Amino acid sequence: MGHITSGAADKNTYDVIVVGSGAAGGQTAYTLAMEGVRVLMLEAGRRYEPATETPMMQTNGQAPLRGAGTPEKPFGFFDATIDGGWNVPGEPYTSASDDPARQFQWWRARMLGGRTNHWGRISLRNGPYDFKPYTRDGLGFDWPIGYDDLAPYYDKVEMLIGVYGSNEGLENTPNSPTGVLPPPPKPRVSDLLVQQRSKKLGIPVVAGHRAVLTTRLDHKRLPALLHPGNAKAQQILAADMQKRSACSSPRRAAAAARSGLTTSRPRCTCRRRSTPATSTSSPTPWCARSPSAPTARPRVSCTSTAKPARSTA
Repeated sequence: MGHITSGAADKNTYDVIVVGSGAAGGQTAYTLAMEGVRVLMLEAGRRYEPATETPMMQTNGQAPLRGAGTPEKPFGFFDATIDGGWNVPGEPYTSASDDPARQFQWWRARMLGGRTNHWGRISLRNGPYDFKPYTRDGLGFDWPIGYDDLAPYYDKVEMLIGVYGSNEGLENTPNSPTGVLPPPPKPRVSDLLVQQRSKKLGIPVVAGHRAVLTTRLDHKRLPALLHPGNAKAQQILAADMQKRSACSSPRRAAAAARSGLTTSRPRCTCRRRSTPATSTSSPTPWCARSPSAPTARPRVSCTSTAKPARSTA
């Protein structure tokens, strides 16, 4: 889109109101705001800080009811639900069928970031077949758009959030352009054994595509590709990318790229926050250390993505 300069002179006047801060609302607000539009985002839930609110280094034995699920936290004590869930008090809804197997279950996040806080980070592209099922096999209906219409936007999202993976050229599994995907993590021995045995059966076992940073994002190259001709947006994004830590060392990522396989083991999402080097707080994994700041170390938060969740992708 072209660069837009907001005409709102009053600080309480907005060009666009975005309702909801999940995947759709967040991306919409980001895109508009970076192009100069004055945006107001409305979110029904409160602010949520994974780096400080998620007790990631504790076990179920340290939680109330040994971590068992409750109506307030259906996925267990350690899930990230704070005010939402399957049923929100005072906000009932009905289902068209009495058959439990045919009922629609509406899960609402009610927190800043929406269901991206519970998303398993699997980031796959729809392939050409997915857009034209009726033409292909007579079932369903064709989309009014095709894969080629969305491909440039897949590229941008993968560069923006850092989706790792590999290009394998498999049927209905589009490749990403060169330089878009960071390499996947190094596989475990069990992953290599599955790949070895599956190869004998003619079944490919390849790296998944997941929004987890295995390397630092290229803050010098990517902002110009994502926001061409918009120096202010490039500056903002470059500064933000430099704050993001990688969850795998460059050596491990390079080895994974050579093997062409990724692990299905839950990875971590990193957020940097400085703590004194002499801190005696409970142990937390370190994804990166700043050589220029020996008195402080970047702290990271590692959130497991193995629990069941409803994706908003």
